[in-house]
Amino acid sequence: LNKFILKIRMEKAHEMLESGKYRVNEIPENIGMKDMDHFRDNYKKHFGKTPADTIKNIWDIYIEERS
Repeated sequence: LNKFILKIRMEKAHEMLESGKYRVNEIPENIGMKDMDHFRDNYKKHFGKTPADTIKNIWDIYIEERS
């Protein structure tokens, strides 16, 4: 059950990052995590990259599409 809940939280965090409406430091509390380090570690385990890397990748794709 805990793994399922964590998976749902990480998927929601990813959606929030992709939306561009939230800063990284706002997301943990919005998905029920109080500790940023815990959030970042779990996000990296789930997606293989940090939340900051995800945002950078989104921006890189956006810039590439505009070129």
